[in-house]
Amino acid sequence: MDWKFKNGIQKAFNAPGEHSYIFLRQGDGECREVKHLDMYQEHKTLGCWVNPLGVKKKVYVPMESFVKLWRNRMINSGLSLHLTRQLYESELRSQLQYRLSAYQLEEHECKELMKIISPGVLLNAFYVNKNYSRTLMRANDQYAGMGITHIYDVMGTEKSRFLMMHLRRNDTTGRLFRIAMEKLQLECGSGELFYNLDYDKWEQLVTKP
Repeated sequence: MDWKFKNGIQKAFNAPGEHSYIFLRQGDGECREVKHLDMYQEHKTLGCWVNPLGVKKKVYVPMESFVKLWRNRMINSGLSLHLTRQLYESELRSQLQYRLSAYQLEEHECKELMKIISPGVLLNAFYVNKNYSRTLMRANDQYAGMGITHIYDVMGTEKSRFLMMHLRRNDTTGRLFRIAMEKLQLECGSGELFYNLDYDKWEQLVTKP
């Protein structure tokens, strides 16, 4: 890919010619072409739809179908309500964790996914009606809540674990994380660590993703 400036912002674009082909020599001595993918094109790898620029047109629909399938299985399973509550954390949440570490869903998108399973499955499993406060669903026993982990919180936790894992390993991904964080710190121009700064005040100084 090549780079150009648009409205003062550097943008990547696919360049024709030699940039469209990449060849790698492999262990058997053969030189093979690496499949060319547009940077905006989502492709499926290890069960997740990913691309370099974070486009997510194909991300939400499979997630929605996956959650709906689990809901329908629970409604028609005949399991006790106690087991239904356990299966959200042990089955659905566990399967979502793998995907959410690679995705960047908005909070409202995660709320829509929770709406699929909250009224007919989770609230029913706790013997409460559909008008029960969704905030109390996420609260723990101390606040008389259900202690249900919201999908948005699952995503945040998995991304934090992913970040800390690579920073500790100091592998290629970890070094790229450090470079991105150092660049962000320089853009802020502050001696205080960027994650301690007020986002609303400082976000206008940094490069938008």
